[in-house]
Amino acid sequence: MKTVIAKTCLAIFLLVCGLNGAASTEAFNQPPHDGSSTTVNNQTADKDSTADSEVKVVSRDVVVNIPLEVFDAKAAGGHLAGIRYYRTFGVAFHKPKKDGLYQYVDDHLVDEFIEYTNKHKIEVIWTLYVTSRTFKQELEYVQSLIKKKMNIVAFEYGGEFYLPKYARVDMDKKGVVEKVTPAIYIDMLKEWLPAFLNILPFSKGEHIIIGASHGSSKSKSDQHRKQWNVDVVKLLKKEFPEHMDELSWSFHLYKGSKPDGGESTKPKNGEEEIVISVDFSFIKDFPEEMKIFVTESGYYIEDFSEAQLELAQEFWTELYQALRPTDVYGIHVLINKNNRPNALALIGRDGELTPVGKKFESWLSSRDEFSEEDTDKENKSD
Repeated sequence: MKTVIAKTCLAIFLLVCGLNGAASTEAFNQPPHDGSSTTVNNQTADKDSTADSEVKVVSRDVVVNIPLEVFDAKAAGGHLAGIRYYRTFGVAFHKPKKDGLYQYVDDHLVDEFIEYTNKHKIEVIWTLYVTSRTFKQELEYVQSLIKKKMNIVAFEYGGEFYLPKYARVDMDKKGVVEKVTPAIYIDMLKEWLPAFLNILPFSKGEHIIIGASHGSSKSKSDQHRKQWNVDVVKLLKKEFPEHMDELSWSFHLYKGSKPDGGESTKPKNGEEEIVISVDFSFIKDFPEEMKIFVTESGYYIEDFSEAQLELAQEFWTELYQALRPTDVYGIHVLINKNNRPNALALIGRDGELTPVGKKFESWLSSRDEFSEEDTDKENKSD
């Protein structure tokens, strides 16, 4: 079913791109999706429409990453209300580990998040705390969230397991509690996927497998990430052949360089998502029938000058164009609660849009126009 929908949407998208002046952009502050109508990426699709109906650009849905441990409803303040999804998780990295495992955030943060997302009709992509030891506690935790009426519409199975620190079991690195390889990951999915399908069947939500972005170079980092994708797809086809057109996959992608005085130093040993260049050929690592969720992305600007903000906008457009209409575009991060500068945050601790947030708000309201302008330039150059 997903394959048919994806191909249909892609055909519509290609038809639209071939029509001169057939652009249509959605208002940024439109009422968010409330699940009351049949939609294709925020554009309402009338099931009874005829062939004579106006063909519109199909906008990709947008997700913003916001860890629960830094969520602040007052700061969020209704900004970026047109965004469909928040992607979040319950692990509190700032708390000390207990018996080698991370603890969860305080309950008041959960309650605040649920109240806010329900009020603004924001759907939740929940990143599961997947380890060989956390299945029972995460399952019970998620069940408690659903009882509290958290609107979970997708499960993402774990974090950046493709990073070398997991294969090395580098326990002093953030997120690492045990060894994870593609084979270990798929073995864990054999237990996790059936259980969470009982909570959220494919007919009601998405189940997202972890993939890796990478460049086309021969660097150790690029080769390691590419091999993760190759191995995961091979094992998925072996263990879950009946679900290949129902499962989705996610990747993270960052460019630029972190500014001095920012949250952390520049990346070392390929442990972060920053890349020098990427041609998006890695998207072909996964089967075409699998929907893509970009659950994190961003451009690390060097300062908040207009020139740097323009580079960020170019990156947003480049990534947006690389996706199909049925895929979901995502950005990191919603809120910065620190006093230190953050090159990615859309909202500051004062509850005001940052320079990046203002630029993103403007881009988001006209994202299809930006994409069409770039496509026209490419066609003319050809």
